[in-house]
Amino acid sequence: MTSLITVELKTKKMKYSLLLAAVFCISTVTSQEQRRVKKGPQNMHGEFLQDLAPDEVATLETKKMTLDLDLTEGQQNEIYAIKLDQVNKRRTKTESRKAKKEGVQNEKPSKEERFQHLNNRLDAQIAHKKKMKQILNTEQYQKWQKSHNMKSNRQKLRRKAKFRHKRR
Repeated sequence: MTSLITVELKTKKMKYSLLLAAVFCISTVTSQEQRRVKKGPQNMHGEFLQDLAPDEVATLETKKMTLDLDLTEGQQNEIYAIKLDQVNKRRTKTESRKAKKEGVQNEKPSKEERFQHLNNRLDAQIAHKKKMKQILNTEQYQKWQKSHNMKSNRQKLRRKAKFRHKRR
C-alpha cells in the first residue's frame, strides 16, 4: 500500500513538473514573438524614410526642427541645406556598405581604417555643431544640444542592448 502511494506521489510530481516546463516554454516563445512585433514599427519608419527622396527627408527633418526650436525662414533655409547634405551623405554610405556586404570585401577594416573612420566621423560632428551654433541663437542652440544629446544617448543604449542580445 505504501509503495502504491509513493508511486502516485511521484507521478503527481512528474505531472506537475511537466506542466511547469510546458508553461515556461510557452511563455518564453510568446515573449520572443512580442519582441519581434515591437521591432516592426521602428523598422517600418526607417524603410519609409528610405523610400522618400532626399529633399523630402530634408524637408521633414527641417520642419521637425522648426516645430521644436521655432526657427525663422532664414534659419529654415540654412538648416534645410545642411539636412539635405546629411541625407545624401547617409545614402551614399548606406549604398557603399551594402555593396561591401554583397561583394567579396567582407573582411574587417584594419586598425588604421577604423581610426580614420572614427576620426572623420568626429570631425564631421564638430563641423555640424559649429554650423548649428552659427545658425541658431543661444536659446535655440541650448535646446537643440539638449535634445541632440538625449537622442544620441538613446541610440547608445539601443546599441548596447542590441549587442547584449546578440551575445546570448
